[in-house]
Amino acid sequence: MTNARLSAVLAETGPVLLDFDGPVTHLFVDGRNRMVADLMRQSLGADAQPPAEVWDTYDPLIVLKWSAKFASVEIQKAVDQASVQGEVQAAAVTEPTPGSNDLLHACQATGRPVVIVSNNAEPAIRTYLDRFHLNDLVEAVVARTPGRPDLMKPHPDSIYRALKVLSVAATSCCMVGDSVSDITVCRATTVRSIGYAKNAIRGKELAAAGADALVDSVTELADAITVTGRTKLRSSTSATDLRTPHC
Repeated sequence: MTNARLSAVLAETGPVLLDFDGPVTHLFVDGRNRMVADLMRQSLGADAQPPAEVWDTYDPLIVLKWSAKFASVEIQKAVDQASVQGEVQAAAVTEPTPGSNDLLHACQATGRPVVIVSNNAEPAIRTYLDRFHLNDLVEAVVARTPGRPDLMKPHPDSIYRALKVLSVAATSCCMVGDSVSDITVCRATTVRSIGYAKNAIRGKELAAAGADALVDSVTELADAITVTGRTKLRSSTSATDLRTPHC
């Protein structure tokens, strides 16, 4: 069955802003989230007194945000370095989300530049791209700014940096993400949003956040981009034929 909303978003946009953890690879599964969070907590030092929700969390970004707000500059740097180290370790073993490599190839084949826009660290993203020889399929990587977790999505900073790299208007781009924060930042910046709903619950959350379109697999999105590219090519060819006189 045709995903009409997805087709409409793709027909009206070009460049793709692509979240990393989720649509490209599930970086923090199989206990890797806890591994990274524990590594960061070890850097807090014996005198640190984070609240229980920070001490027990599986989410490394919660630890990062807390240390940036309440820890000394030295500890902030140590936690940030531990975060990067842990993410690089995770990126060295994580596997592609089904369809994600096809998505990148489809974007290249149809002339859609891709910028990865992520709250993860750039060394981790580059480690993954290097492993699977994907660097040539990505125009740029816009990752979190070291020491500034306050600028992570849903803050619009990373979106604006990506748009500057591409030199395009926000409304000409679509973003693919699997979190409510991805949809929120799209609404704030007027970038069109495609929510990757990895399960039914997430689909409801993304729809409620205002996603312009939803897909339940990255393969579906890759196929839709390929079809849209062919449609645009046929339309362009037909228009040229109408303008060109035949002898």
